[in-house]
Amino acid sequence: MVVNMSQKEKIRKIRNKLIRNCDDLATKLEKVSRLLLRGEAHDNVQKAYNDKDTGIGPTNIVFNTSGIGLSELRVLIHAALVQEWHIFLESVFAEVTHHFLKGKQESKLPKIKFQLKGLELKNINQLRKSISYSVKASYSFLPYKQRIGNLCKLLDVTIDSNLRRKMEDHVTIRNIFQHNRGVIKPEDLPECGYFELIDDNGIKRKYREKDQLVISQTDIDNLNQIIKDCSQKYEV
Repeated sequence: MVVNMSQKEKIRKIRNKLIRNCDDLATKLEKVSRLLLRGEAHDNVQKAYNDKDTGIGPTNIVFNTSGIGLSELRVLIHAALVQEWHIFLESVFAEVTHHFLKGKQESKLPKIKFQLKGLELKNINQLRKSISYSVKASYSFLPYKQRIGNLCKLLDVTIDSNLRRKMEDHVTIRNIFQHNRGVIKPEDLPECGYFELIDDNGIKRKYREKDQLVISQTDIDNLNQIIKDCSQKYEV
């Protein structure tokens, strides 16, 4: 699909917002981590977490740090970073859909099937908006790999297989914490049979079935960079 300058700028703005939010999250974790490691009182940790200079910004994610440990905080920040990535994908997809519905380069758009529900037929503008909303909603419920594949197809971009796998692993790790408290089930494992994370001593560790995942500061920093590298591919 050919992307014009106007759409390129819109996608660039979406990516800039992603990077800003992810950097804010990483900075917030680093600042609060220092306080927790020094044994600072909860009030000071909460104040640091709510500091406008390291605020989460437009992600609208609020955490209560009362009684929380460093490992739990890292899991929360990790999940928030993955969520920012999901928001980025959906936002770029919505922009591409809107571009298509305005009649731009439709002949070069690949065929992708989506269910359309609740369409408004009052006028052409309302129809375009309702189609765009319905397609975006349908897209958001697709499996992660399918969403990535569809968006790459739409924009005719390629993400390096190693980089793509790393991002997929972090998405799965977020889901493991969300659905099974970080304990790996057989169906969670990637093709290689393990997840590789880095502990607080900088040593790589392989996590296999029934292992309890542990996220370090380095893992957070790596995920932040992976998100930046992946998102750069969409600046077409």
